[in-house]
Amino acid sequence: MSCLPQSGQCERDKTDPFAENLNGLEKRAYTHIQCLDVAIRDRPQPEALYEDSSDGSTLVIERKSLMWPLDYAERHQADHYFIDLILERIGNVTKDLPYSISFPSGMSIDRRELESYADKIAGEIRPLIGYLSCGQGVKSNIGKHIYKFWLQHPWERDECDPESGLGVEMLEGTPTGALDPANLPPELVEHIQKCFTSCASKFREYNSSRTVLLVDLYGELRYLDEGWWHDVFSNFQVPCEISEIWSGLHDFISESERGWIFENLYSASGQR
Repeated sequence: MSCLPQSGQCERDKTDPFAENLNGLEKRAYTHIQCLDVAIRDRPQPEALYEDSSDGSTLVIERKSLMWPLDYAERHQADHYFIDLILERIGNVTKDLPYSISFPSGMSIDRRELESYADKIAGEIRPLIGYLSCGQGVKSNIGKHIYKFWLQHPWERDECDPESGLGVEMLEGTPTGALDPANLPPELVEHIQKCFTSCASKFREYNSSRTVLLVDLYGELRYLDEGWWHDVFSNFQVPCEISEIWSGLHDFISESERGWIFENLYSASGQR
């Protein structure tokens, strides 16, 4: 389950890695100058300003989130609410051994329905505590969905995880259908166009800078490759204020290490 970013504060922890990525790729020397949207409050501003110390050229970055389906954020918040319900109901009785529970992400956005799911799960799990052997567990239905609860072998836990207690895993659903880049749903087209309009207005006063829209992708958009996005943007009129569009994904870069993965999705110059 990928978490949504917090806004309203300096986002150098997201923009600095991108600038460093460009420095490595292009032998640039971009250094942070200012968090524009924090320093300038009287009009909408991009996220950050960088300057290349070798030639004085500037880089301006704006970050936006794109998601599909459009209610992904609401479902994401509901997922966190459901996790809290589960921990509240059975966290105390599972603290001494390495138990684990998994269920699908996005089961419902109805709080009462989620509370009834949590009550059902707690009622089924509590009688099992103390009677399971390692590797044993139960699968059961909750509404149209299935959850799994089991006692893990100690070696199943990652080194950074607690040796005991309840581990919770939200399983991302599979896409409802392949998105055709040449025929996107109208709601998604509008979502992308609104992003462009907002970004272009913020970049307008920085027309001498390299302007980059850095997108965070969520839901069914998260793992679509750069070729898919190239096809999408070939069907859009990307505003001239946007020099480039990149995606930034913080994910596993090896079996045990997370890091940033940046991909160039669009360039006004045609060079990628």
